[in-house]
Amino acid sequence: MYKIKIYVITLKTKDEYIKSDNYKNLVNITNKIILSKGVILNQKQSNKFFFYSKSAIGISLAHLKVWKKIKKSNECNECNECNECNECNFTIILEDDTILNINYNEFHNQINKIIKKNNFDIYKIHSDFNNGFTSAAAYIVNNKSINKLLNEHKIILGHLDFDLYILKLLNKITVITHEKNLFITDENESTNRKDNYNILKLLNNIKLSHRSDKNLRHFLSYKVFRIFNYETIVFELLLFVLLIVFIILKLKYLFLIIIILLIL
Repeated sequence: MYKIKIYVITLKTKDEYIKSDNYKNLVNITNKIILSKGVILNQKQSNKFFFYSKSAIGISLAHLKVWKKIKKSNECNECNECNECNECNFTIILEDDTILNINYNEFHNQINKIIKKNNFDIYKIHSDFNNGFTSAAAYIVNNKSINKLLNEHKIILGHLDFDLYILKLLNKITVITHEKNLFITDENESTNRKDNYNILKLLNNIKLSHRSDKNLRHFLSYKVFRIFNYETIVFELLLFVLLIVFIILKLKYLFLIIIILLIL
């Protein structure tokens, strides 16, 4: 079995998660699965992050919670030769909707190749795009970088994957994305979307990219900001921008189209 630890972020109870196909899939890799309870915002947290989607902030805080656990733990406490145990220097972090996308032996080979590079802070093993722009569903953390991640991370856009990408662009942290997804995600389980518009069902067959598990409907349904406790989604923000443009340009017929789209 693997020495590398795998943290799984979940809002499910231990019994619920153990019964899931996700766990049955993952337990074949390692016996070092550690469940980390997800975060549901309390009133104080909700007030502090009043402008952001509650679920997005909850996900960000849940990942930060795991980083702090890694910082506090001695990753080599079960290894007799810590200096020679490269696996002890890394941790895999997963969200509970992830499912292994390759066979178990190949997964071990891939992870061994990745950690031998040892030149990253975060290594994404799931992303919607090759540049690592979205998704924090599955990634490897260099345990030696935990302090850097905790110090550099700031909640800016409210979504962990976007905020990490900003740090990458600013050269604050090193984020590498694997050439293919070692995990896929069950997009039916996302708590960070709000699917209120039937018209978006027309976009079910349009994928975000060749490697993505998400379609355009999933993307447009993502919660973005809170406005007077109403959580807006990407689709609504796009319509709002178009609405403003049409009003400025006095395109009244297109204005009516926007209204109809909002009703559908």
